[in-house]
This record gives sequence, structure tokens and C-alpha cells, in this order.
Amino acid sequence: MANITKISILQLDESSFEELYKLYATKMYRICYRETNDEDVSGNIVHNVFLSIWERRETLLLEKPEHFLTHATKIQILKYFRDSASQKQHMQNSLIDYNEADCSTQEEIYYNDLSDRVQKLVDLLPAQCRRVYLMRDQQGMDNAQIAGELGISMSAVKQHIGNALTFLRTHLAR
Repeated sequence: MANITKISILQLDESSFEELYKLYATKMYRICYRETNDEDVSGNIVHNVFLSIWERRETLLLEKPEHFLTHATKIQILKYFRDSASQKQHMQNSLIDYNEADCSTQEEIYYNDLSDRVQKLVDLLPAQCRRVYLMRDQQGMDNAQIAGELGISMSAVKQHIGNALTFLRTHLAR
């Protein structure tokens, strides 16, 4: 089978398939390698094209085997690049998701650390100053409500809150 110009895959037996492989596999490989620059990928594409032909040998008709094989190879190369781009995009998206999750975990750690530091500092405040600060910070009460609850003046509430905030700022900056 030195000159394969027209061949029906229905007539293709094992020996003629080997001949087809011997005639065109190297050319197909060169086409693949020129586009992918990867020996393994090129070999896999050539293998997959010939495997597809063998699996469809009962329904496939080859009028021009060289044209058919070249075209099939180029299609497989395009599929390879499409799949590679899709995988790369998926990997980038996964990396972004991972980084976002990592950042939110870090932010949560920083937040928890800061909350612990603030709580320890609040515990160091004088009793009345601490009580006023917690009523405002944790209970959400306004100055008038705090003054009424504790029986102190509004200016005393403002003074306690100012002292507490100054103390916290000073000690948190360290």
C-alpha cells in the first residue's frame, strides 16, 4: 500500500492501518510539535487521531487520507489549546478564590486579635470609665441614656468616653 490516495476505512485491516500510520504519523507529529512545542502532547494528539480512526473504521470513509489526517490533527491541536486555556482560567479562578479565602481568614484573625487587645485594655480602665464605655460600645446607648442610667451628668459621660478612647488609642498604637 505504497500510495494511499483513496481508501475506505471499511476496507482497513490491521496491516493497512499500520501502513497508514507509518506514512502519516511523522508528518502529523511535526504539525503538532510545531504548534505545541511539547513532545508528550504531540504524541498524545497523534495517538488520539489514529485511535479515533480505528474506533470509527466501520463508518468512516477516507477519500484523501493525508488531508483528513492533517485536518483531524489541527482540530485536536485547537481542542488542546482550548482545554488548556480553560484549565488555566479555572486554575486562576481557584487561586483567586483561595487568596480571597486566605485574606478573609487573615482578616478574621487580625479582627479577633484586635478585639482581644481592646477587651484587655478596657478591663484596665477605671471602673466608672469602663462602665460608661461598655454601655456606649456594647449596649449602643447614647450619652443621655448613660447619664440617666448612672445618675451622672452628660459632661461626665463625655469625659469618661473621651478618656476611654484616648487610653485605647494610645495603647493600641504601641
